Amino acid sequence: MMADALKRLGGLSGIVAGALLAIIAVADQALHVARIGTVPLVAALFNTLCVVSGIFALLALTVLYAHQSDKAGSFGVIGYVGAFTGWTLMTAYSYASAYAIPAFMREAPALRTAGSLSPLTEAMVATFCLFVVGNLLFAISSHRAAVFARRSTVLLMVGSVLLLVPLLWGAAVIWMCIQLIRSVAPPWTPCSSPLSTSSHPAGVRRVAGQWPRRRSR
Repeated sequence: MMADALKRLGGLSGIVAGALLAIIAVADQALHVARIGTVPLVAALFNTLCVVSGIFALLALTVLYAHQSDKAGSFGVIGYVGAFTGWTLMTAYSYASAYAIPAFMREAPALRTAGSLSPLTEAMVATFCLFVVGNLLFAISSHRAAVFARRSTVLLMVGSVLLLVPLLWGAAVIWMCIQLIRSVAPPWTPCSSPLSTSSHPAGVRRVAGQWPRRRSR
């Protein structure tokens, strides 16, 4: 029962993460068009949304891997560790972008080095590379395990390569999480009638809603 509850929780977390990624993708385009993405408050809210989606994605990845771990093998472990590491680093970077980096920029303007990669830019590039590679490995391991529908794992692979379009990755995770929830037995099963035949003593049957009459001696 506890395993079923965790699967439901992980599935719901994946659905939430996918929905948030869709919102992030739309919000990113809207902020770019409106040219207000650099406003401190707007940037902080946007990156906070990325942090929340990352937390839900980490939980969903863990439960998805646990569901297919028997068939994923050692390559599945590598894919899960890679994806978990990538999402952890990306979530941490989003948190830093929301609360720490703006303060560093105000106190140390030299971080915005012109003409060369600043340490923050180098960290962002390395984080994004690990993020893409980790998610791609997880998608390939899921496709090889063949626990989830092939189309969903193929979509996850495409979404992992095109993570600049998070809508695809989010749609794949939502699809897989729906399959995960459906694979779990319902939390309740219909109870048999207390007046069913099996609950009566041997040799006594209930016919047409009435008990048999006793024979007179």
